[in-house]
Amino acid sequence: LGIPAEPLFRSGRKREVRRLWEFLDFKVSRLIRIRFGDIRLPDKLRSNQSEYLKPKQLQALLNSVNLKD
Repeated sequence: LGIPAEPLFRSGRKREVRRLWEFLDFKVSRLIRIRFGDIRLPDKLRSNQSEYLKPKQLQALLNSVNLKD
C-alpha cells in the first residue's frame, strides 16, 4: 500500500530525501520531481515528453540563477 506525498524541499538530492523518509520509517519506492522553483510540471506531461516554457516561467528561471534574458 503506497501513500503518495508531496513534500516541499528547498534543496536536497534524491538520496538525501530518501534517507530522510526512511529515517521516519517510510519505505521510499520512487521519487519524482514535479517542481523546480516556480516552475511546476504540467499534470498532462508524461515520460519522454517535453513542453516549452512560457515567457514568465523562462524569466523566473533566469532570475533564480541571476541571469538576464
